[in-house]
Amino acid sequence: MANIPETSVLWERYQSGKTMREIAAEFKIDRKTVARRFNLAGYSVRSSGPSQRLPVGSGLRRCSNCHQVKPLEEFGRSSRAYGQGRDYRCTICLRERSRRRNIKTCYGITLEQFNQILSAQGGGCLICHSIDGGTRHGRKKRMAVDHCHKTGKIRGILCPRCNLAIGLFREHPGSLQRAFLYLQNKRLR
Repeated sequence: MANIPETSVLWERYQSGKTMREIAAEFKIDRKTVARRFNLAGYSVRSSGPSQRLPVGSGLRRCSNCHQVKPLEEFGRSSRAYGQGRDYRCTICLRERSRRRNIKTCYGITLEQFNQILSAQGGGCLICHSIDGGTRHGRKKRMAVDHCHKTGKIRGILCPRCNLAIGLFREHPGSLQRAFLYLQNKRLR
């Protein structure tokens, strides 16, 4: 049987940037043994030192996604959640996850591709050039993916107002042209 070094030696190797698999290979031990040693010593591989368990009833919770300690009010209520009846992810992480999933399922692109399209068109709406989506009831609105409803092809990223305007004109260029002419004639009078 291999001579297993002290946990502190293993942890120093891990802190220096080696993976648990590399540490296990170096000392000719199983990777699960390394993980078990870290767990028993109270070291968390997601943080830089001994993990700090939060006492129940402290009003705090650690987000399972961003790993930040936040007040319970920043976690949504969930009937499926264990313990304090709150979700394991903070509302910010839940919104981000929902946004990623929505863009992927509805338009077939990732959030990174969305951001690339947005930066390629100057960081704002293709029509009015506004940089943000405005606010509604005090909440910031997001930029919208404009796409053809017949083909599904993405045309660009628009602010919510311009996207709504195109939708209200039923994506019909003739109607938009007549509206444009109407506005020009009204201003000339």
